[in-house]
Amino acid sequence: MACGGDRHSGRVEAQAALILALLDEKDDITLAELQARLAEHGHGFGLGTLWWFFAARDHLEKDRARRGAGAARRPEAAAGLVRGPARARSRAARLLDET
Repeated sequence: MACGGDRHSGRVEAQAALILALLDEKDDITLAELQARLAEHGHGFGLGTLWWFFAARDHLEKDRARRGAGAARRPEAAAGLVRGPARARSRAARLLDET
């Protein structure tokens, strides 16, 4: 799965089964917790390496879920983001609207 100038991903790829098994044990594990669990098994990987491992597999659903649906995918969601006026309109402005 190494691409371009990437010569180091083979080390983390070799532990893919272990990493995915640890993820299955606790699906809400943080990268730091996963890093510590891998160290218990004698494997030292940086947080960026682990992030890359999951990004390459499109396993970052939690991040997407936290961001929520964007306006492009769900236009009605954008309507709730629009704020009202910062302060109440003056009485004179309201009277002008009524006429």
